Amino acid sequence: MKVIRYIVLGLLFGLLCIATGHAAGDEVKLIGVEDGSNNNHLSADVIGDSVIVGARGGGLAKLYVGGGEKWKLEAELIAKDANQRDPAVPAFGWVVALDAPHERASANYAAIGAPKDLHGGDNEEGIFGHQGFGAVYTFAPSRGTWKQQHKIIAPDPKEKDQFGFAASIERGTMVIGAPGEDGAAKDGGAAYVFVREGDEWKQSAKIVPKDLGGLDAFGECAVLRGNTVVIGAPGHTHGGTRFAGAAYVFVRNGNTWEQQAKLTANDAGKADRFGHSVTMAGETIIVGSPLNDTAGGKDTGAAYVFVRDNNSWKQQAKLVAQGLRAKDQFGFGVATTGSIAVVGAPLRHERAPASGAAYSFVRVNGVWEEKKKVVLDDERQKLNFGTWVAMSGNTVVVSAHNDTNDGPGWGNGTAAFVYSSVEDFGTPPFAVESYGMALTTFGRVRNTALLQNYPNPFNPETWMPYQLAADAPVAINIFNVQGQLIRELNLGAQKAGAYLSRDTAAYWDGRDQLGQTVSSGIYFYSLQADAFRATRRMLILK
Repeated sequence: MKVIRYIVLGLLFGLLCIATGHAAGDEVKLIGVEDGSNNNHLSADVIGDSVIVGARGGGLAKLYVGGGEKWKLEAELIAKDANQRDPAVPAFGWVVALDAPHERASANYAAIGAPKDLHGGDNEEGIFGHQGFGAVYTFAPSRGTWKQQHKIIAPDPKEKDQFGFAASIERGTMVIGAPGEDGAAKDGGAAYVFVREGDEWKQSAKIVPKDLGGLDAFGECAVLRGNTVVIGAPGHTHGGTRFAGAAYVFVRNGNTWEQQAKLTANDAGKADRFGHSVTMAGETIIVGSPLNDTAGGKDTGAAYVFVRDNNSWKQQAKLVAQGLRAKDQFGFGVATTGSIAVVGAPLRHERAPASGAAYSFVRVNGVWEEKKKVVLDDERQKLNFGTWVAMSGNTVVVSAHNDTNDGPGWGNGTAAFVYSSVEDFGTPPFAVESYGMALTTFGRVRNTALLQNYPNPFNPETWMPYQLAADAPVAINIFNVQGQLIRELNLGAQKAGAYLSRDTAAYWDGRDQLGQTVSSGIYFYSLQADAFRATRRMLILK
């Protein structure tokens, strides 16, 4: 692989620029399926050192473990009830999701959606006209081998519900979308919440917004972070604009889920499909709207950023990449780690028609700036690179639906490409933002926040203050400018409140995990408190 060098010193000090037309060179290609139908659909997820890719046409998902340029196949995950005549459970692998004890740990649970599954009947029928009811299969490692644990179905299944079209899992809670569910309105959709109790998954809630309408497709996508879930409804009609789309935010209150917000674009247009994709990190939500019309033409696409302010959500930005053209469908896939975002445009014409592209953005002091466009150095058409994107730490995964043939036409396989957000997408190791001190109301902490360390610069010790709006397990990780983990500070369960003084703030003595004193330079410290994540930079000056 060719080595591509980047000048990043200016970026660290806030000088931002856009690099365009960058052909990926240091990516790692992970095969989903090497052959199949032209309708192969690839999904992907990443957490810590684990990447999972699924392909509905191949009826399997593949789990890879590694980092950087070295990834190995850990397991091939196949449903137990796949029949011998055709081992592919219909649409198995349509969506995949990983869970882990924390963001930098190896995955210890996987969920795989099969929205056309026939519930124990002859699953081959799902290929010949039947739409199926849908299911989600869960897998976990047992004595070093990944095995199927459960098959989860809706408690009220009906054909064409598409239960398992979307799935998101985090620490024993799973949200499953069924965009074809008809309970409140025809094809209005629904989302189901399941909680793991011991070795069993039990339904705890069924989520349906009060203003659900026909063809809303609520549940087509979903993301769960802590006690907040965001669910897309790309067919929703509102304000007289048909099929403009929406995304709904629900928060957990005990055993119930309450609607906190309904997100819509401030410039909603007909059939924009706002809510086709959603992603969340900390207090930031990004919603894809791939059929939004912009100055570039019809269906160029856009992605909208929303930030939480106490119990409300406000639109912060509309992301539109430079040079977009009609039908690029920018926003088809979205991913974020908070202040870094990657957005896919799978129908963009780069080396060939519909070859696709992915774009990175960085938020600095509340302003989003485009950083880099990444494309495949490949002249085949309809690769659809950017259909699905996922991020964890500095790892970015981008899918290409039709990537394993050698000819000039539409391929028959699927692949996912693994990148470094720093080296390939031109982002800082961790995006750094400023936070004001006005984070309390009448002495009560209003928002969770990570504050600037003091003293700064320092030698050799410093304190890192923070505030918690709610009880949460707290950890602070320290990284160098290459994004390498230097020190872990696991602070355990903390009560809501302000940890500002030297007696309560997190303390670092300037040493790494082995007790060695680190050298002078810029370092980044990252707070993780439940779903909240924030990062700041500091300087050791000796």
